[in-house]
Amino acid sequence: MKQLAAYKNIALLTVLLLVAGIVNAQQQELTTKSAKTWVKSRIWANGLKLKLNSSTNNLEFAKQYAANKAVWDKAFEFLRERNLDQIAPGKYPIDGDNVYASVTEGPSKEFEQSAWESHQNYIDLQYVIKGKEKIGVAPIESLTVTKPYDPAKDGANYSGEGKCYTATPDEFFLFFPSDGHRPNIKVDGYDKVKKLVIKIKVVKQIFSCHCEEERQKQSHAIQSGPASVRLPRYARNDIFSPTYTCTVFTSFRTSNP
Repeated sequence: MKQLAAYKNIALLTVLLLVAGIVNAQQQELTTKSAKTWVKSRIWANGLKLKLNSSTNNLEFAKQYAANKAVWDKAFEFLRERNLDQIAPGKYPIDGDNVYASVTEGPSKEFEQSAWESHQNYIDLQYVIKGKEKIGVAPIESLTVTKPYDPAKDGANYSGEGKCYTATPDEFFLFFPSDGHRPNIKVDGYDKVKKLVIKIKVVKQIFSCHCEEERQKQSHAIQSGPASVRLPRYARNDIFSPTYTCTVFTSFRTSNP
């Protein structure tokens, strides 16, 4: 009987792992939707009234914010609390190399003088304080590299086509490493633009999954005699936590005569 019970336990554990893998794959399909819901909730804004431009990569924003919340909160605090209409052009430290700001005021560029760019080490938060400008947005995989990435400047340049947005004092833009952007394009009637750019350091390794530890716990539970065993869902309980957490979707009982 003990051998039979052992075989049953092994079979149950196998089923547990198979189902966990299937559900994990299914949950990945929901991640983008969940991120969009989170962005719309504006929990991240902490009272900031400005709109976030619709070009934003919601999933990347959610991941980066979760991995570096304190730094993002400082960036949004600067955007929310400073009197940007009165602030002078220049550089403004916020948190060392993690996040800093620069304010410029001057003429924007004709389209032909502007350029596509992207960055690997820093995320751009761009906000037009006064005036208007156009900003092009496109995924970098749709663009052609014209100047390879320069680590010293944290930038690469491209040619190609993208979608243009008109940047106004009502909203701000976020550009992640996968986002090509073409800022500073002149809008007729606005010869001078005052602009804020906040550089937020990219977290390049995010979301460590502790599912293996959870599997071991479930295996031990199955082999420990009478117990109510819950199969881990391997879904994100909170997709905006810096680590994966495992939740449950069903339970059953097993006995060990």
